[in-house]
Amino acid sequence: MDSSGCLETLADILRAKGTGPVIKWVDDPVFFRVPKHLIPTYNKYREQKREAIVSNGGILQSRGRLWYKGEMFDEAGAEPFAEGMSTPIKHIKDRENGGIIFLCDIAEIDEVSGPLGVPWESSKDIPFSTAVPFTGLPRDPAEKRVAPPDLKKHKHVDAILEWRNKPTHTLEETQKNPGPSNILPRSVTG
Repeated sequence: MDSSGCLETLADILRAKGTGPVIKWVDDPVFFRVPKHLIPTYNKYREQKREAIVSNGGILQSRGRLWYKGEMFDEAGAEPFAEGMSTPIKHIKDRENGGIIFLCDIAEIDEVSGPLGVPWESSKDIPFSTAVPFTGLPRDPAEKRVAPPDLKKHKHVDAILEWRNKPTHTLEETQKNPGPSNILPRSVTG
């Protein structure tokens, strides 16, 4: 089994213990915390989504991706999920952050994963927060914003400026820098 399959198994074990929600992208897990006072409401939501997932066939596979099909929406299609919502989130231990009590912290994740021999790279741990990086991009769900880091922005802006300074480009340049080649020049009328 590859590291992605091992991580999916670990995610299932953590969910069974009541930790979550947890999602992953290849070998990049992200753990979310639910405020303690919202656990009953969130678990009702999970149960409703679980019923829709079960009625739509449970786990599905599209090429190399496993997913769970929730409700169908006229304009958006199927509501996709990364898990089957089969276990409720549980209160494990009070962990206060910013005046809010949450159900767990990194220590509780380590209590489950440590005995299994999971080799977490602790230098990559990111404290729980409302804004977190995932797949290389900072994400702030509260603000509904995903933004590339400044270094990445500058790299692409520099590539675009360099691209626009030359009137023609070779095939090799186009293949090397596909982003700038997709930007059409602006016409300025006056």
